[in-house]
Amino acid sequence: MVALLIAFLLGVTVPARLRQREMAIEAKNFVTGRVIDRALFQYKLKHKTLPDPTDWMPQLATLPDPDGSIAAALREANSEGYQPTAEVASVGGPRSRGLRGAIIQKASLTSTDDATSGGLTYSSYELLLPGEDKILGTEDDLVSRDGVISKVQNVAKGGVGRSVSAGALQP
Repeated sequence: MVALLIAFLLGVTVPARLRQREMAIEAKNFVTGRVIDRALFQYKLKHKTLPDPTDWMPQLATLPDPDGSIAAALREANSEGYQPTAEVASVGGPRSRGLRGAIIQKASLTSTDDATSGGLTYSSYELLLPGEDKILGTEDDLVSRDGVISKVQNVAKGGVGRSVSAGALQP
């Protein structure tokens, strides 16, 4: 009877232990994503743009890293998973010369503090992080969009990070 009771208790606790193991692995991957997001934020504060997608890992490695967390997170990341984007404004049509009451007619935007000496200024990013299997493109991957980290399988199902059309929120 004691042996059956012990076997029953072990059988009951095994699923809970497996869930805890899964949660620990997921937490480790989320920490990697948070550290890289912090490094991207520090880089953007320093250079007023996000790093170039061709050599973003060496650029982030130049940041101050007293505890070695950025270097450890970059070892876990995949170089093909980073994609920055830039918001580019466009002119809708021909300009009207007959604006009455216009006070400011011409403005120079080249002398602002946010202007960078390099070409394109990246303003947002998407970062794919491999999961436990260390392979991109599987269900256990994580995606970080401008600091918001979620599982790829949740994004594909319509969770956090899915773009909503025409401004109306859908349930």
